[in-house]
Amino acid sequence: MPLKVRVFTDAYCYSDSSEILITKSKKALISQTSYITHEFAMPRGLTTLRRALFVLRQIYKWLKFFIAKTHNIHGTVAVMHQARHYGHYLVESVSSMLQILESNVEIDYYILDISTPFAKAMVELLQIPTDKILSPTPHRLMHADRIVLPTLTADVEIVEYRDRILWGRSLSQPLNILDFYTRLAYDTTSSHPSRKIFLKRPENSNRNFENPQEVEAIFAEYGYEIILPDTLSLLEQITLMQEARVIASMHGAGLVNVLFAPSDAVVFEIFSQYYYDAALQMCALLKHQKYLYMVGETHDTSMHPQQESVYIKPQKLRQALRIVEQHV
Repeated sequence: MPLKVRVFTDAYCYSDSSEILITKSKKALISQTSYITHEFAMPRGLTTLRRALFVLRQIYKWLKFFIAKTHNIHGTVAVMHQARHYGHYLVESVSSMLQILESNVEIDYYILDISTPFAKAMVELLQIPTDKILSPTPHRLMHADRIVLPTLTADVEIVEYRDRILWGRSLSQPLNILDFYTRLAYDTTSSHPSRKIFLKRPENSNRNFENPQEVEAIFAEYGYEIILPDTLSLLEQITLMQEARVIASMHGAGLVNVLFAPSDAVVFEIFSQYYYDAALQMCALLKHQKYLYMVGETHDTSMHPQQESVYIKPQKLRQALRIVEQHV
């Protein structure tokens, strides 16, 4: 699908965590988000009472919206994909920024969340002037001479996990980020990438290991460095990936960093028993990297499958790492 920006004249934008563009007549809504729902959408699975309460809140919200004070902006405003999640940001938000920058449309202001350290670092790398950035919060209704929207790059499918739990899952990856990340990491490219990296998740995060010390000890036994990517800056993570020969991790945002890794790197992903998402596999395969995975055992199924932790049998992990070694 070709990526093209769209320019709307004399339009409105309701600014929040997922931008919503409203045409001049205020009759057409265009949600600038790759998620399933947005500010005005009704959640799934509500009881009759909760649906009624939701409708009442929505009526109040719409009334507030129509009588809201309008912030008039003279010029052209670019509405970006908003994400504070590191993985979604590296893929979807950066793709939206690249589309705007490569369109050669002269932009006066960018609606963009730069509250996270990695977002600030990316804005510097893309040379977007911070004095032209408008925060998506607080919620406000803005009217501009022109509003520019990039093409959404993530399609979503609804997957049914165990116990009839439904979940939205990304189906695609934007190709325009691949060349950009390759160029971005060029100056830090190691001539002989040799490091074996195991990316651990924060101790208090969901979807973690039930036996983390045992798992980390086995990875260390096979020569892996145990690294928490959350403690590294964006540039440090780029450099780390460029020096890596093997990247292993539980499924999570940190593994999106394989976009910075060499094309001959080996990626080893671990899943819990009842949750699977192919997004990071697509990242690896688009980079022409070798991809392997294993599935552990989930004992506690009291939460959503995406949040479940996993137990990894030591002998199974050693067997998997021996297979990984065959591809290095």
